[in-house]
Amino acid sequence: MGREVLPEGDGWASEGGGTTGGAAADDAHVFTVRTRAELVRALDGGSDTPKIIKVVGTIDANTDDRGRPLDCADYATGGYDRAAYLKAYDPRTWGAAKPSGPQEEARAASTARQAERVELAVGSHTTLIGQGSGAVLEGGSLQVENADNVIIRNLEVRDAYDCFPAWQPNTGGLGDWKSAYDTIWLRGATHVWIDHVTASDGDRPDAREPVYFARPYLRHDGLLDITNGADLVTVSWSVFDEHDKAMLIGNGDGVTTDRGKLRVTLHHNRFKSVVQRAPRVRFGQVHLYNNRYDIPDGREGDYRYSIGVSTESRIVAENNAFTAPAHIEVADLVKSWNGTALSQRGNEFNGFPVDLLAIYNAYNSGSERDLVADVGWTPELHGRIDSARVAARDVARGAGAGRLSPSALSTTASTKAVVTVRHADRPHGFASLAGGTTGGGGGRVVTVRTQADLARYAAAPEPYVIRIAGAIEVAPFGSDIVVASDKTLVGVGTSGEIVHGELHLNPGTSNVIIRNLTIRDSYVEGDWDGKTTDFDAIQMDSVHHVWIDHNRLTRMGDGLLDIRKDSDYITVSYNRFENHNKALGIGWTENTKTRITIDHNWFLGTKQRNPSADNCAYAHLYNNYLSAQVDDGDPVWTYGNWARGSTKMVIENSYYDGVQHPYQADAEAELVERGSVLKNTTGRHDEWGAAFDPRSFYAYRLDPAHAVPALVRKFSGPQ
Repeated sequence: MGREVLPEGDGWASEGGGTTGGAAADDAHVFTVRTRAELVRALDGGSDTPKIIKVVGTIDANTDDRGRPLDCADYATGGYDRAAYLKAYDPRTWGAAKPSGPQEEARAASTARQAERVELAVGSHTTLIGQGSGAVLEGGSLQVENADNVIIRNLEVRDAYDCFPAWQPNTGGLGDWKSAYDTIWLRGATHVWIDHVTASDGDRPDAREPVYFARPYLRHDGLLDITNGADLVTVSWSVFDEHDKAMLIGNGDGVTTDRGKLRVTLHHNRFKSVVQRAPRVRFGQVHLYNNRYDIPDGREGDYRYSIGVSTESRIVAENNAFTAPAHIEVADLVKSWNGTALSQRGNEFNGFPVDLLAIYNAYNSGSERDLVADVGWTPELHGRIDSARVAARDVARGAGAGRLSPSALSTTASTKAVVTVRHADRPHGFASLAGGTTGGGGGRVVTVRTQADLARYAAAPEPYVIRIAGAIEVAPFGSDIVVASDKTLVGVGTSGEIVHGELHLNPGTSNVIIRNLTIRDSYVEGDWDGKTTDFDAIQMDSVHHVWIDHNRLTRMGDGLLDIRKDSDYITVSYNRFENHNKALGIGWTENTKTRITIDHNWFLGTKQRNPSADNCAYAHLYNNYLSAQVDDGDPVWTYGNWARGSTKMVIENSYYDGVQHPYQADAEAELVERGSVLKNTTGRHDEWGAAFDPRSFYAYRLDPAHAVPALVRKFSGPQ
């Protein structure tokens, strides 16, 4: 337990490389924790080191370093007193001004002392999982801020209790109490899987709290809030129990930077006695399917709504089951604030089919703007969608902490499982944009073993998936195999090889995938610099939408991979460029057009062009490994990454070992580097200009730089 990864296609968190959490952790970073102190040490201040943390029993966040329980009196400082606070800021005497003065200052200082204990930072590449049944985090707030690739599973998280709620006189017209802690808060986080979690107020629900200033004295904030540009999240088989505000996706109507983010899948969850926000959504593309809603059976007015449709939200709600007491109507299930659209189908209310959209619009006609059914997208990343009735039964039996079934544990991140995630069926990066790259998908699948068959199918006008079995020796030596549009070339296992030949993509070619192949040995002895031949492994001129993935390219006559003459929407991932002079060249143009993603490649024993990127509009390099560089010949042309011409290049979390001039840029280029490891390097480390923000184009998982050598050695090349 602990090395399980999110299955392929399981919601938004499976997009862009998937979510593996701490699956890559070494044995020194697998922890079993029973106390707050042990948990804090294991979390390591939210570090990005891959780690697996197994929780045993109940951990109380409100304890000191020796395990002594702490209560609100222990945190209070500066003379804070609740009775004095209430007297000082009573609206009848204080009015509507923001609280200030000694009691507010004391409250804020007391809150800071409690926050230091209960806020627990979770860093990238972390799996936090309950061991067996009965694993509980009490009183804590798990904060996943600007982290990537996190898994939280099989854990009860309860009672993130705020000792010092703040009075906000201008909230909601009448004022309201604001509590500080979400049980789990995803803030700017990406690739997060929340699974088999039970979140609640524990033994201190807000319903039992007193009323001050005619407003409930709220001690708890959200159970799970997903805000500030968080993206690619899957929440599955979890229970949100007896709470007011369960889940907020998007933290403000004016936060337009959230557009294109906040992509969340919620499936097989149980919202039990939840008053509101199940969820409330701003901006996000949210897929709700096969969830169960048990509406609270309290006084009329206690329940507010389940699905909140807010600014620019695009919710698809299908096959969910709602069970409600007699005073709740179907029209109560949906609430809109500046929302425009809701897609729904297959939902049931008390066992009967309902059209949430039609009933909402009919009930609110004349008072609110009608919602339309077109949300502008169709969910593709999901498992089987059962009927609402079947889902209601299955969720009641299987959701929540302590209910992980053997099948839920079967996607282990032993080598096989992680390889599955690292060998995704769809491209990421720039090749995924503007319609994406599907290769020969949908076409006939053929297996070839000869040059004649490979050449015939590769050049055909129809789409083909071409499986290359065994080594195909190309003759005459160095000849081209022309690859036409709509083709996938993939090696069978690790046996697929092209020997003494080049794959060539002519101008105008598009939608090509080349994967899992070894292309080797058209090198001409004595011609180290490739001056007498033009025998590349792969060459493309003026093409678009190409994905080069999990290949091994070595000992060719000129370059290993040449991407030329305004080729665009290219992704080069998980390849091995080995034992060669010129590895990867991009350019041969005066235009600035090429958009390219280069990630998780191993440049081993190569001299130059690792890559050389000339006049690229956007070149995104991340998690690449450069090692054992050779320096035969002119030392000026021994280098790592080079941003040439007007290229805008971003380099992230790469690893350079024994490299001369790791990254350099021409004066008119822009190069941003962050997070890389430099070991035994010399020469230029150029950085200037703003370049661009890759996340404004696409989401991606960024592995920690120190983990790159192990990951790339293991997962690059044919698998």
